[in-house]
Amino acid sequence: MKNKFIAMLFTLVMAVVAVASIAGCAGDTPFAVIDGEVVGFATYREPFVEKIHIPATINGEKIVGVAANAFDDCNNVQEIVIDEGVTYVADQAFRGCSNASKLSLPNSLQTIGKSAFADCTSLQTVTLGSGLETIGDFAFDGCKFLREVVISSATAIGEGAFYDCAQLTSVNLPSNLVTVGKSAFYNCSNLTQLVFPYTTTAVGEMAFCGCTSLTNVTFGASFATLGSYAFSNCTNLQSVSWFQPTLYLYQSGVMCKAYQNVNAYSLAQMLKDEGKAYVWKSSN
Repeated sequence: MKNKFIAMLFTLVMAVVAVASIAGCAGDTPFAVIDGEVVGFATYREPFVEKIHIPATINGEKIVGVAANAFDDCNNVQEIVIDEGVTYVADQAFRGCSNASKLSLPNSLQTIGKSAFADCTSLQTVTLGSGLETIGDFAFDGCKFLREVVISSATAIGEGAFYDCAQLTSVNLPSNLVTVGKSAFYNCSNLTQLVFPYTTTAVGEMAFCGCTSLTNVTFGASFATLGSYAFSNCTNLQSVSWFQPTLYLYQSGVMCKAYQNVNAYSLAQMLKDEGKAYVWKSSN
């Protein structure tokens, strides 16, 4: 009995030591690295980890990214920190880290992969840094308690990037944004307004479908293409400002209608009703 107790105590102590190491404390890193990419834990998936800290270097090797599926479904993780110097987070890298409520990303990060942080259901705020270029498809899909997103830089927001983030109330769109993908903000039912920068040229189909609290949308002067059903079921939409004299409606690639000098209120109603099934363009 005494030997069994000692064995159990030893196991518990080793678990605590493992947690300290993985959390980024002193000692050898527990991460496995291949060609500058963190691919996961070095030996086995540690069930007690509460913090994942990806440093800029490991054993003198520069870290450039986090591999696909590296830490998916690490349900006990509460905090994710990635240091400056890391440039990408690959597909599904942290998918399903459902208890991670803190996320710190560097300005050096350029790419967030497909479903990289999907189903991280405890995240409430996300700040994306000044070096970011692409937010991948379904990157934050299903982050159902996410309330605020600050996007300092990104030229493209991918398909379903914030799909079903139903608590999202605020999105700061970056000044260099060019495209918003299909269903990017689908069912973000607490989002109230959108202001697109001058650089944005296209929004995909169903991009804001189901955003039932959305009331005001303003497109920049360069905006050219709005996908079908982009604002379908946006029941409270009151104003859509699109500063182009003529708007053309396309269906199956064929131009079938044209409107001139449509005011913001009328355009909102058209997008909710008769015009929602069409692709809208500012030139033919």
